[in-house]
Amino acid sequence: MRRFIHMRPTALLLGGLLLSLTSGTSAVAGVNRDGLFDMLEISSDNLDALPQWQRVVKSFPALKSAAGRCDIRIEDCKSQQMTLWRAKISELKHSDKRIQMQEINRFLNDWKSTDHTTDDRVNGRWETPLEFLTKGGSSVDFAVMKYISLKELGFSPLAMRIVITDDVLRNR
Repeated sequence: MRRFIHMRPTALLLGGLLLSLTSGTSAVAGVNRDGLFDMLEISSDNLDALPQWQRVVKSFPALKSAAGRCDIRIEDCKSQQMTLWRAKISELKHSDKRIQMQEINRFLNDWKSTDHTTDDRVNGRWETPLEFLTKGGSSVDFAVMKYISLKELGFSPLAMRIVITDDVLRNR
């Protein structure tokens, strides 16, 4: 699941999600000195340090199944938010890629949820996309939803990164 790109991509930052617009190839295991934001990137196929990401990725088939049922019969949508999300995906299916990125970003940034928090949850647990569509989530959960939405619209997972930062100045 290596996601680092050798080429310097044209990029769009969508609130926690970086989408690179290149057809670059995966980097070999090692160090990339020209990484994202001119930072040092170390690629690895070992995702042991990202258990929340692993758990969320394992939930993607359940989302795909629920979305498929919702697309066939609106009564089978798990929530009103699921219905709205599926309508947005359908609306954008044949749009230009840049329009898709902008609209997904706008759609999810405007998402209204009483449980939405601007800071990551205290326990650090990431919501699965199905959980997010039911009850909202933190900034990480919004980034995951943007990722899965763009993936659904045909963007390659190899062209996207979810960027997790550690702000040592603010201890966040």
